[in-house]
Amino acid sequence: MLTTTTAGTAVTGLIAEAQLDVNLAEAFREQFIKSRRAATRTILERGVNRGELRPDLELVIDAIYGSVWYRLLLKHAPLDDAFAEELVNFLIAGILL
Repeated sequence: MLTTTTAGTAVTGLIAEAQLDVNLAEAFREQFIKSRRAATRTILERGVNRGELRPDLELVIDAIYGSVWYRLLLKHAPLDDAFAEELVNFLIAGILL
């Protein structure tokens, strides 16, 4: 979605503007970031509850979104399905019990 629609451009614009506007930054965190982190946390918690994953969820969520935002903002490498698969495989290897 971030690379195939105008959503990516909108998100990069919001992130840029949020650096200058504290009210926008707070709204972006509360209305956009918080819900996505919560959804990801819910998925990962299932693995923790099954005893499959380490409980370091905040760090894992930061690693997921940090990697995506980094590629989205700097455009130094593709933000594509191959990257998503590689990132997930890398993170899973690090958090499996």
